[in-house]
This record gives sequence, C-alpha cells and structure tokens, in this order.
Amino acid sequence: MTPKTCMINLMADLIGLDETYAGDRLNDPEVWSRFMDEVFKRMDTIEDEEIRTALNSIDTEDFQAWIDDPEYWLEIEREIQRRINMVKTLLPSRNEGHC
Repeated sequence: MTPKTCMINLMADLIGLDETYAGDRLNDPEVWSRFMDEVFKRMDTIEDEEIRTALNSIDTEDFQAWIDDPEYWLEIEREIQRRINMVKTLLPSRNEGHC
C-alpha cells in the first residue's frame, strides 16, 4: 500500500466513524485541529508494521499538497462509500423471508 492510500484509509476511518468530522465540519479550524490530533493518535496505534511505516514516511509537504487537492477528498469519500456499500451487501435483505 502506498503512503497516500494508507492515509486515505486512515482518514476514511475517522470521518466515516465520527459525524464530528463529516460534511463541511473540517473547514472549522478547531474541528480540523481535533481531527488532525485524532489522525496522529490513530497512526500511533496501528499495529501493522508496513502500514505504520508507510504513514510515518509521509513528507509534510506531500501531505499538505494532498489535503489541498479536492481529488484527495473525493478519494476519501469514495472509500467511505465503498465501505458503506460493502456493509449493505452483508446485511440481510428486508424482503428476505417475506411473501
């Protein structure tokens, strides 16, 4: 996994699991600061050595360029949607068992 892909997955985890960071809330400087604190905390708890190494290798300037790029945020949104769709396929159909 590339460092960028690892960061997309990490950020998708946080945004997808916590409504505090959803929508335009990240435009609020205080929310952004809390979000970045959570990103760094999450990075410290990752047990997979390959992923942790990839995340720790991210250059600050590269990261800034990613977060300034609207396409980066679209990739995060697509990852969140992919996860939602995966969960939906695992849930039983509402019509299952009904006549």
